[in-house]
Amino acid sequence: MMFYLYVVYYLFMNVLAFVIYAADKRRAVNRQRRVPEFVLLGLAVLGGAVGAFIAMRYYSHKIHYAIFCMGVPAMILLHGCVALYLIEKGKLMLPF
Repeated sequence: MMFYLYVVYYLFMNVLAFVIYAADKRRAVNRQRRVPEFVLLGLAVLGGAVGAFIAMRYYSHKIHYAIFCMGVPAMILLHGCVALYLIEKGKLMLPF
């Protein structure tokens, strides 16, 4: 059960991050009020790093900022390491 909650949470956060990054790019092009950078990075920290990374590449958004180019992939690695640690310690049981 814990595994499925983790997957649903992670999918939700990644879709949310992708949508927010896309909206921010659209706002940037239209010269409207932008989403704060701490919100964009916060989404990556809270589990949306893969969605953020895909949106960055797809929309060419925030690709010239070192904090995004290094921070978002670092969050992907961190989340992967945490998941592997939880699986190894038996806190996150795989369904197979």
